[in-house]
Amino acid sequence: PKDALVQDTTALEQRRSNLVARTVVQVVDPDQTKQLRQRLDEQLSQLQLIAESGSGGRIGPVNLSPAEQVWLKQRSDEDYQAWINAVRRAADRMLSQGLVSSLAPSQLQQAATAQMQEFTLEADAASARAIASKLLTSSFQGSSNLRTDSNLSKQLIEEQLTKQGIPTIEVRQGDLITRKGEVISPQAY
Repeated sequence: PKDALVQDTTALEQRRSNLVARTVVQVVDPDQTKQLRQRLDEQLSQLQLIAESGSGGRIGPVNLSPAEQVWLKQRSDEDYQAWINAVRRAADRMLSQGLVSSLAPSQLQQAATAQMQEFTLEADAASARAIASKLLTSSFQGSSNLRTDSNLSKQLIEEQLTKQGIPTIEVRQGDLITRKGEVISPQAY
């Protein structure tokens, strides 16, 4: 009997289901982050043992070049401690941004190298940075410290729906909505 603007629930649910499939909010998981830091600390401990014993050029899955082995043997304790602190700061920055387990190893190593650019305490800082990027890469490769937050995902979906606008159906006075005996569609309803 009168004009109306009605929410199209079918179209709205279709949009929502399309957004759910591709809208996921991830947050940093403190437990995973702690485990990744522990893995890095274990490799730093192995490196310390290798440096003290002067043996081998391998820390876990990381191979050391001759120049890197020389740096390990010739560094001072103060420089080594500064280097460890720089590695941990780089790891903290990487972990605070979140790690994706499917990131290519070369990309992860590039990120680790970029995070270690601040380390320039010694003349041979390139070897120190190279060891650090190898350690960070091997510690974090194939791991993620992210988890899906369903509440934030739902909130983002609702924000996206609001931005797109709620689908509506305009009905004018006198429009035929359904006939007697027809099955009533969700849109007609």
